[in-house]
Amino acid sequence: MESTLSLMNLSEIKDIRWKRITDYVLEEMPNRVLDVGCSSGNISSFLVNKRVKVFGADIVLDNLCKARDKGINPIMCDLSKGLPYRDQAFDCIVAGEIIEHIIDTDYFLEEINRVLVSKGVLVITTPNLANLENRLRILIGRYPIFVDYTSRGDNHVRVYTGRALKKQLKERGFCIIENIGSFVPFISYSNLKKINACLMPALSVIGSLFPSLAIHTIIKARKR
Repeated sequence: MESTLSLMNLSEIKDIRWKRITDYVLEEMPNRVLDVGCSSGNISSFLVNKRVKVFGADIVLDNLCKARDKGINPIMCDLSKGLPYRDQAFDCIVAGEIIEHIIDTDYFLEEINRVLVSKGVLVITTPNLANLENRLRILIGRYPIFVDYTSRGDNHVRVYTGRALKKQLKERGFCIIENIGSFVPFISYSNLKKINACLMPALSVIGSLFPSLAIHTIIKARKR
């Protein structure tokens, strides 16, 4: 597949989530990809190439302008009100770190299912509630990361484990192809970010082997 990537080679992507998302998508060799909650297009910009037309949906105008500059075809969209696309419009959909911000997640997944072609693929990621750091935090009475108790946090209104997300995906018409983790943190993801970055190659391997302990859940699912 001939690439027109301008930022960096796929093998040089630093964020392990982005690398695994792009790997999953490009395995399918899709013609049309939708990035829901695309933000400024940092993830889907790696998918912009001559054989893939990439679309994005986001509610922030500034994000859409930045995504357009990266070769993405963006549209302003409130995901809580559905996706403004026809049925079976896309071969593949990326939902990176967005479902935890959605109140009605059943409707969100039903809309994704609707705009996917038959046997189309969804690549979805979300913070893992049961990551290793959270297990240690709860053990010593500390509040878990990724869970908000005020509106000053990351506005996460839903929290998932890999098992819970897989269950919901199956209920909404998907079959699971693969579930992998991003990386398992060295003691603390939130407080030892530099150390975790240096150890990332090893930590990402552990995340592959033990996804239930990883910081993020990454799932590739196919529409039934």
